[in-house]
Amino acid sequence: MGRIGPAAGTALLLIVLLAGCQTTTSAPAPVTQEPGRFEGEPIRMDAGDLDPRSRDYLARVSRMIRDKWSYPCVPNAATGKCDYKAATLVLDFGLFEDGRVGLVTVRESSGMNIYDDRAVAAVRAASPFPGVPAEMMARAKAGSAGVTIRAAFNYKLVTSTTPCADGACD
Repeated sequence: MGRIGPAAGTALLLIVLLAGCQTTTSAPAPVTQEPGRFEGEPIRMDAGDLDPRSRDYLARVSRMIRDKWSYPCVPNAATGKCDYKAATLVLDFGLFEDGRVGLVTVRESSGMNIYDDRAVAAVRAASPFPGVPAEMMARAKAGSAGVTIRAAFNYKLVTSTTPCADGACD
């Protein structure tokens, strides 16, 4: 999250958000897969029905991913300049009980491979995560190697005449 640069007196700020999302019916498109079976319904990053330890765990995972995530530019074919686009994508990622990432699937694409790839890379770069709490593992089907986490990645541009106005940098 940082200032991209002033343009006509307006500071352009990047806000990169990581949040949970609603379950959708679109078919997953595998991006990367490693051995391991992750069975059971995905656990949303913002699931309100989790115990406090599991919510704290997901908040920590979210922070670790945000620390590795960046906002790529999309080269403008006409001008050759760098453009930043608002976009949302949804990833499912499997976590082994010990916190290693076992698979990453783009559930809903942003429509721009560079954004999808950057989010997948952030999950991979942030791992290994701490071990999955027993309360979360209990949500997986018996015999599952771990749990699946579902997260929405929101690339959002915010413009302001005052850097960090209205808490945009929080």
